[in-house]
Order: sequence, then C-alpha cells, then structure tokens
Amino acid sequence: MLIDLSSQPSAHVVGAKAARLGWLIGRGWSVPSGVVVPFDVTDVLVDGAADPPGLRESLAAHLDPARRHVVRSSADAEDAGSRSFAGQFTSVTDVVGVEDVLAAVRVVAASARSEQVRAYAGAVGLEAMSLRVAVIVQEMVDAVASGVAFSRDPVTGADHVVVEAVTGPADRLLAEGATPQRWISTGDGTEQRPASPVLPSAVVRTVVQTTRGIAGASGEPVDVEWVWDGTDVHVVQWRPVTGLDRAPTVWSSRIARDMLPGLIPPLVWSVNVPVLSRVWAALLTDALGDLAMDPDDLVRAFGYRAYFNAGAFGAVFTSLGMPADALERMRDGTGRSAVRPSAAALARRAPRLGRFAATLARWEAHARSELVAVDGLRAVEESVAVTALSDAELLVRVDRLRDLLARAGRLNIVTPLLADAWASSVRRAARSAGLDPGSVDPGQDWEQVRAFDPANALARVDAEDSEAFDAALRRFGHLSDSPNDCSKPTWAEDPDVIRALAGSGDTDTVKRGSQALAREALLDASHRWSRLLLSRRWDRAARYRLLREEVGYGYARAYALFRPVFLEVGERLVRRGVLPERDAVFLLELDEVARALRGDLDGAAPLSASRRAEMAEAADLHWPETIVGDDPLPVRGRAGARVLTGVPTSQGRHTGPARVVVSLSHAGTITARDVLVLAAADVTWTPLLVRAGAVVTETGGMLSHASIVARELGLPCVASVEGATDIPEGTMVCVDGAAGEVMVLADTAEGRETASTEGGVRR
Repeated sequence: MLIDLSSQPSAHVVGAKAARLGWLIGRGWSVPSGVVVPFDVTDVLVDGAADPPGLRESLAAHLDPARRHVVRSSADAEDAGSRSFAGQFTSVTDVVGVEDVLAAVRVVAASARSEQVRAYAGAVGLEAMSLRVAVIVQEMVDAVASGVAFSRDPVTGADHVVVEAVTGPADRLLAEGATPQRWISTGDGTEQRPASPVLPSAVVRTVVQTTRGIAGASGEPVDVEWVWDGTDVHVVQWRPVTGLDRAPTVWSSRIARDMLPGLIPPLVWSVNVPVLSRVWAALLTDALGDLAMDPDDLVRAFGYRAYFNAGAFGAVFTSLGMPADALERMRDGTGRSAVRPSAAALARRAPRLGRFAATLARWEAHARSELVAVDGLRAVEESVAVTALSDAELLVRVDRLRDLLARAGRLNIVTPLLADAWASSVRRAARSAGLDPGSVDPGQDWEQVRAFDPANALARVDAEDSEAFDAALRRFGHLSDSPNDCSKPTWAEDPDVIRALAGSGDTDTVKRGSQALAREALLDASHRWSRLLLSRRWDRAARYRLLREEVGYGYARAYALFRPVFLEVGERLVRRGVLPERDAVFLLELDEVARALRGDLDGAAPLSASRRAEMAEAADLHWPETIVGDDPLPVRGRAGARVLTGVPTSQGRHTGPARVVVSLSHAGTITARDVLVLAAADVTWTPLLVRAGAVVTETGGMLSHASIVARELGLPCVASVEGATDIPEGTMVCVDGAAGEVMVLADTAEGRETASTEGGVRR
C-alpha cells in the first residue's frame, strides 16, 4: 500500500515530486527517508468516507513513532516544466505518531479540492476536479538553514547558479515570504555573496555542486530545495525551472551605440534600421546558411536608442564555438585575444564558410570595385532636383536610396570588421614581442588616411580663402553632428559650423613617421623567420585602415541624400497645414510620411509634438547598456520617477496603477492592468495574483509564493522591495522584473499619458 522512496517509484503511480526524490536516492544524493501514499490509495481518501483498509497498519509498519515527519503532496500536475503548483497543496510539518500522520495524509489529499487549487488550476488551463494527489511522508531534518538553488537564473536564463537561504526551515521562504540571503555563482568561479552570510562558504559550495550535479544528470535546468542540518546538505525537492520556455530577449547597446549613436528620431529609425538589419542578416546567411533569423528582430529601440539582440547574435557565435560577445571583441581592435571558431563548428559548415572566407580574402579588391559603383550611383542621385519631383516620385526616390544605402552599408559593416581584425592581429604580435600594443596603428599617419579627417583637412584651409574653403565644404559639407542621422543639419547648411575649424594649422597630434618607427621596432623585436609575414600583415592592416576611411566617407555621402528628400516632404506638409514646421517630418515614421503625403494621416501635428516632448525627456535619462525583455520602457514621466529596488524574480515589464492590498477582504477588483503591491504573499493570495499585470512584494525571494506563481503565469515580479506598500494607491508604476526595479512614475500629465498608452499591455 505504501511505497518506499528508495524503490524509485514511477511518476504515473506517485507523481513527479515523489518520483524525482526516488531518482535522487538511486543516484546517491542525500534525501530524507520516507514513503509515498500512491494515487490509487489517495483517490479513495478524497472520494470516500472511510480510510482505505490497511492504510493505518501500513503507516505503523513504516514510521518511527519517535521521529517528527513532514507530510506533503505529490500531485500528477505538480512540478511540471511549465507549472509547479508550488504551495498550492497543503503541507503539514512536525507530525509525530501514526494517528497524526494519518490525519495529515487526509488533509493533504483533500487539498486537491481547495478553492486556491481551483483558482490556480483555472489560471494555468487545467481542470481542478481531474487532479490526483499522492502523499509523501518523510522524516524531518532539523534545519540550521535551508533554501533553494537554481542551476540557471530563472529570470534571465543566464548560466549561473542562484542560491537563496534563510535560517531555520524552508517553509519560511514559501509560506511566510521571508527575505532570503542570496549567492550567485558563475561558471568562471566568481561569486556574489551577502555581507554577513548565514551559510559557511563550504556549505554554499556543496549546494552549488549539488545543483549543478542534478542539472547535469537530469539534462535540464533545475530548481532544488535543500536543508542544512549543521553537518550535511539534504535535498528535499527538485523540479525543472519553470518559465524558462519564455526566456527573455537580451538587448545590448554596446555596439549599437557606435553604429547608431544617440537618440534616433522615428523617421531616421524607419530608414536606417530595416536596411542595416537586412544587411546583417544577409551577411550571416552568406556565412552560415539559413539561420531562420528575423531581420526585424535584430535591433530594437528603447527610449529612442538602438539596442542589438545580443541573444540572436550570441547564438550565432556560440554555434561556432566562439564567445557570445565575439562581435564586440572583433570590434574593439585591442588585440586582447584572438576570436576563432572551433574546428568542429568549422567542419560542420565547411563548404559555405569556405566560400565566405574566399569572399573575405578578396574583399579588398571587391570593396574598391563596389565603392566605385556606389559612388557612381550616388553621383547620379546627387544631380536630381528633389523640388521637381511629385509626391509619389519622392517616395520612389526614398526606396531607391535605401537600396543604395544597403550596398554602401554592406561595405561599411564588413570593411571596418576586417580592418579591426587586421589591426588587432598586429597589436597581438606587438604584445607578444613585449611592446605597447596601444602604440601600434598601421596606416594611422598615412597622408591618404589623414585626408579623410575633416579636422585635419580644414585646419590647412585659410578661412578667408573662399575658393579653398568652398572646396573643403564640397568635400565635407555632407557631414553633421551624426553621420547616421539625417535629421541633423549638415555643415553645408550652416558653413559657419566648420568655418571655425578652418585655418588653425595642422591639428594632427600624430607624429609623422611614428608608425614607421613602431613598425621597425616590432620587426626588430620579432623572430627573424616571422618578419616577412609580419611585414605583409602590417601593410595589409594599413591598406585596410585606408579602405575603412574611404568606405566610411562613401557611406556618409550616400546617406546624406536622404535629408534633402525629407526636408522637401516637410516643406510640402507645412504648406498643406499637416505639420507646424519642416523638421517635424523626422518625428513621423516612414509609413506615416507616405500617409501624410496622401492626406490620410490624422493628427500628424499632435503626434509629432508628443514625440518631440518624449525625445526631449529621453535625452536627459540614463539608459542601461543591457536591457532584458521586449516590453516597452516608459519615457514620459521617467525623469521625475523614484526608483525602488528589490530582488528580480520574474522577468518582464509592465506599467500600470499600483494596487496596494493589505487584506484580501479589502482587495476589490484586480485587473490585468494593475500592479499588485503586497507586504508578503502566501497561497491565500493566489486569486489576486492570477488576475494582476505585475506583482511587487516587500519581502520574499525566488521561492516566495508570489515569485513562483508570477514566473509560471509570465507576470513581472520584484520581491524584497523596501517601502513598496508606501506607494500611494493608484500611482503609475513600471515594474521591471529582470532588473529588479519598481519605477514610481511622476504624477504628471506625461506620466498619466504613459500609463494610458502602455499600462494595459504586457508583452
């Protein structure tokens, strides 16, 4: 009738929780001994009026009457990868004697029909009446400390172990919502730890090793509950980490801010980003084959700033056996380490990679030929008088310029990467030879390279020499404060901007001949047999430095062609009363510009004014280098926001009114628009949790009831937020469950507008 855990019973007989404990015992992990009342027996307990025959006698035969026991559920729907039902079924602790254990078994089995289980089951799409609950009876461990450990961060999916601990038994984490201490152990051995830890370092190491061991043996990320009795660490439960099937996208501005710096107006974004995203996707497809990569999901705007999809790019590089940040390493040009794919990855993709490598080997000649073609097309487009074009012809011209930009953009992506790679290889050689790699920059002092530096070129021009100044203006007049933002006025539009740079003499701080001396020093310090190859490498790096400048110049000239087109569109929309001023056109997206020209865009003026105000506020805000999740970040009202921090326990972002609830009897109606703010949450709060848009608690950690339910339902959640219940009722707040931040937005018209447009959306 009872089944010993050590017999490794099957999940279809005793439920996944009990089966997993038996699996651990069979593999040698320390698990408190115990038995299971299987489904066929508990079905009688739930549906019948009398105890199944022989249950009392069987318990008496297995239990030590002098020991304390814990009686817990092992339901058929419990501890699944997408839902855990954690805390939903009743558990009874400190039970002594057969009669009390039998009574506890009845209570646990009957909890399958409780109101909270019905509410939870409905929220996750299950029929509560079909649930079956086996019951585990285990000997209790006298807990000095206990807690939970995750083999992967359940919020971000990062590959490191998160450990949380409290003194005493683990039910303080789940039932009481106690705030735990936290350790984070990464794969490279580094560790974050609390200032005054409740656990010795050796115990933390044991918990981490146990968690990694169970994850490795099971082949899936795991959530492990453990107890330390002062001597040994015992595992009392483990399950798959729930919610990782909704692993969030990680967005990074590290490279994006170099390629697309600053705030990007909507029109500029809708021109630049789709073109460059498709160029990146095409390059990766050429190199690696069909990656099922969506170009439109490679770059995202947060607060009008560009962020690259680090996960998408990282997955490409890790599939090659390279670091996920390989692109950043290649771009930095410091030569800190060579970035090379693994031999196995190369072998798998040998044919396509071979063709792509051959293309890169010929890139210098190809780029110069393609640059001639791009310059020719650009010269033709420069001769077009945009004022003579019809509305339809202006839009056709934009499409044509985007095709030209794609060709120039491909050159402007690959060439700098190769230039940085060749320069980096020379710097690595310098480091190996004991020289300062920072002093090595092949081609830096070439006169041809210096000619593409507008500051150096203008410094040699006499500002009073109108002919020479006009020549310089023809060469560099297409530039602006940002060569990738056609909303910025060009130097040609305001010559006084560059006139101040003229006639100041040679401002180049690079000593002529310095690189010749650096090259000579490098060759002298290198082995004789390697000097010829190193000399050729230097020459190629120098040529690529020049090619990078030529390609960048050509790209900027091609991109500058967009500005006259959009200014003409702006002039026409002003004359028609659609926009208040010409430059407001840059605050519309490209499809909105087309609609405005056709006369079917209502409210263009207030729309542009709202975006202008939003960009003005965004300009004064600090934005993190990394953002987790796709949900929008509020801009309006953010400048005056108060930020509360806590423990991130469930990823996602949500903006909505705070509903501070201190009693279920005064909860009222909670909707998916609301942010539920609680002091703490146990299972009795489940009916509210399943209705909210986000959850904030003043206590708790990863294993708190609110955190578990939030992860399983996909709700953003931040725990241990000091002062959360002091947030005024109805105040608009933005919950960032990955960053662990609760942003109390300023109570302004802008903040209310943010709430009305973003607050009801959870994505």
